[in-house]
Amino acid sequence: MAHRALALTRIPGTVESADVPQANLLPRVIEMTQARMTFSCADGVPGFEHVRDRAYYTRAAQVLGLLDRYSAPTLLGRRIVRAEPAEAHALLRFAFERSDVGAAWMYWAGASSTSGICGSTSEAFLTDCTTLSSSTAHRRAKTLRRWVEYLQAKPTLGPYSQCAGTISRHSKS
Repeated sequence: MAHRALALTRIPGTVESADVPQANLLPRVIEMTQARMTFSCADGVPGFEHVRDRAYYTRAAQVLGLLDRYSAPTLLGRRIVRAEPAEAHALLRFAFERSDVGAAWMYWAGASSTSGICGSTSEAFLTDCTTLSSSTAHRRAKTLRRWVEYLQAKPTLGPYSQCAGTISRHSKS
């Protein structure tokens, strides 16, 4: 697979550091989105007691377009939370593919979808297309690899079946 140099309108050849996720588990990103549908920021976020976890998972949901810049759920975020497992999985793939980091990785890999990305290329992608230090790129590459592996797998029990969520899946706000 030929890797292409990335050309973005912002800064050619780069993906912003803030657009490279640090939240390892996509199911927990959905849980954060659901929590933001149910609880205001002032109420705290059940299941995300640590400030770092809240920050990582909130930012990951924003990167995917599930939360807006004020941490309010978007229409896409609400739809994913309320969808049946197969639809939620497909929507999550869509969200990743249209995110800056997902679109950049697909372009770099010469892929037309997430299924064309090889997770083992995550570190090389970050090295080529970000200004992250090598140690940071190494850590965040693990996150991206996990995301792609999750998105490439068939949905089984639901979009966040890997996690013991603290919030009911069908909560409505």
